[in-house]
Amino acid sequence: MSAPSTQAAAAPTAPKKKKSSAKLKRLSGEALAAYNARIQNCGVCYIARVPPYMKPSARDRTKTCLWPWALRKLLSGYGTEVLRIYLKQEDPAARARRISGGGNRKRSFSEGWFADKRRALKLANTLNNTLVGGGHRSFHAQDLWSIKYLHKFKWDSLTDAQARNVASVA
Repeated sequence: MSAPSTQAAAAPTAPKKKKSSAKLKRLSGEALAAYNARIQNCGVCYIARVPPYMKPSARDRTKTCLWPWALRKLLSGYGTEVLRIYLKQEDPAARARRISGGGNRKRSFSEGWFADKRRALKLANTLNNTLVGGGHRSFHAQDLWSIKYLHKFKWDSLTDAQARNVASVA
């Protein structure tokens, strides 16, 4: 009889990743000044009312395409690409009242923000008080955009305020 093997079957291992030999370069004084000037010259757009049940960029079940009413897709259709979007979910008490009254169970958002000065300023001037559109059969056909550009308001200010709110609740 043969002796039992003392080694257990080894599990297959993932191939090791190569270490990147590229190092981060320090910014020169001029590049740092240009970066700081660009950061100081930014703004945020405030969406006072997000159309009902509109998502930031929801995907369908097959993960192949965006739903037709994804906010990012709608805003990007005006010649610019919106990079950062933050939508605030509706109040849980308001959602509970809506559901208990026989309303829709979908997530809804009360307000939102999107950033990048050049894009945000262009979209705010173009879209404020215009129809969301999409044709007369669309769910959002009669909704109006309510967008305001917030001058000298930084994206970091928004995220810091949200972090403070979460920390104060916890």
